[in-house]
Amino acid sequence: MGKFKAYLFKNELGITKEHSLLLKDEILRGLVYSKAKKKREDHFGTRYSVNIKIRIFEKEAMVCTAWIIRTEEDFPRLTTCYIKK
Repeated sequence: MGKFKAYLFKNELGITKEHSLLLKDEILRGLVYSKAKKKREDHFGTRYSVNIKIRIFEKEAMVCTAWIIRTEEDFPRLTTCYIKK
């Protein structure tokens, strides 16, 4: 995570880099209940965003996740995530 993103994750959810697997699990769990929005398509692939409400350590924040399904692949890859303010 970048410096500013890391600050927001720590400040809003109490998450540090030591909690990366916990955040991954919460994002994957949240995908079940959230709707993906198609953003754009180009020669690299199709990009989507998914807003997920994350609750960890008795804190809650909306996390925006960005995904790509590359042209030659059939599965999504997380490209970034950040706290929505």
